[in-house]
Amino acid sequence: MKRIIFLVAVNISVICLLIGALELTGQFVFYFVKGYPVYNSAQRRLFELHPYLVGRLQNNISVMHGNKKITSTDMHTRNTGKPLSHNTIKVAVLGGSTTFGTGLTDLDTWPALLQNALGDGYSVVNYGVPGYSTVEAIIQLALIVPEIKPDYVVMYEGWNDIRNYHEINTGSDYISHGMMQYESLQIPVWTGHTIFERLSEISSIVHFIDKMRDHQNDRRLASGGKDSREPDSYVDRIYERNLNTMKMLVKNMPAHALFVPQVLNYADFRGKKGSRVWTPHIEDDAMPELLDKFNRKMSAVCRKGDQSCTVLDEVTSQKWHADDFIDDGHFSRKGGMIFALLIAKRIKQSGGRKGITPVLHNRRKSHGLS
Repeated sequence: MKRIIFLVAVNISVICLLIGALELTGQFVFYFVKGYPVYNSAQRRLFELHPYLVGRLQNNISVMHGNKKITSTDMHTRNTGKPLSHNTIKVAVLGGSTTFGTGLTDLDTWPALLQNALGDGYSVVNYGVPGYSTVEAIIQLALIVPEIKPDYVVMYEGWNDIRNYHEINTGSDYISHGMMQYESLQIPVWTGHTIFERLSEISSIVHFIDKMRDHQNDRRLASGGKDSREPDSYVDRIYERNLNTMKMLVKNMPAHALFVPQVLNYADFRGKKGSRVWTPHIEDDAMPELLDKFNRKMSAVCRKGDQSCTVLDEVTSQKWHADDFIDDGHFSRKGGMIFALLIAKRIKQSGGRKGITPVLHNRRKSHGLS
């Protein structure tokens, strides 16, 4: 009996030592890749729970994700290199992960590059959050953006709306997309974490298992339906409706509405079969054509002669290259610079605050705005 107990104790000790060595190795690898330990990952969560938007960027944070710096303002917006000043022409920019600047350090995001291109006479505020669609933009335009009294509102929309193509139970409010955002933004639903989620924030082994589980779920979602080459008329209608709602909300501020069609790394889609996690029901090779059609719906949102609403169609005629992106759609610094300069040119062509349109300027005076 003593021998059996001894052998069990030795085996348990060996197993514990192996687990400890594996955990230590995992912590070292995680730190080498991320630049911070696993147990600090919870403190580095960027987004917090929001009752209407699922999640928003935490305010006044400054963290390093690898070698990428992410800094936020007291308004829960990402730093663009210049604090908001009410004595400047104010430019609010809305969108998803490309606007937020996923994969980039603060000053390499296109809103920060736009701030640099426009100069000190302007203040650019980056309201972009990964995954945000026109639904979140409507909420932002109704409740949040008006507080800064913007002169221009730049809306870069498309990718996060077209991902709803052929989605079961999409809903006119994109409910299925919204529910997915809890996981995308790593927002704990309601009040906290499961034991497994808590362990994943301190143990490299559990963290790895959690990521493998997420990867399997992503693969399941990507292969969960038949890839389509056809448009989705229901989502098209909702997208057009949302764009028109956004236009009305911006005009009511009053400000100039500048819509920007979606740009993707088309070379990364053409000639490829299957679909991607973010667009699970769209065949890769069909994405360029489908998104072009989607963008044309944005091109029609501003009526001819409406000087308070414009669409920057120049971005779709620009010749984009693979090195303008860091992946299938997020800009590199090079691509973001080209994109920002196109927007800056359009804004400056309008002549600034008083040059938006005489109608808007008169409305500003009637509202007591300068």
